Amino acid sequence: MSKYANFANYLESQKESFVISFDRIEKIIDGKLPDTAFVHPEWWSNSDSHSLMKIVLPKNWKSRNIDLEKKQIEFYKTNESELLQFLQTTMKTRMHSNYMPIVIKSLL
Repeated sequence: MSKYANFANYLESQKESFVISFDRIEKIIDGKLPDTAFVHPEWWSNSDSHSLMKIVLPKNWKSRNIDLEKKQIEFYKTNESELLQFLQTTMKTRMHSNYMPIVIKSLL
């Protein structure tokens, strides 16, 4: 079970975008965020290269408006399906870009 599983559950109870403090996230996960989360905005980027975002992105949430001074971030709900996310990220490197819109349209 992931350290951030409780945050995944928290996201499921949210309906709209919300701003949340790092402190509140630590209470939800019942643990500390890594030091890099407090100094590197990239840690919060919409990439699954960090463990929190590996939980956030598949739930159709993304981050924006990171404020390291105030130690808070905004999360917002997206309408992207997991299939569309997969096509836009993983398949992009495997497919010629001219065919991407055709494949996406066909599958949706």
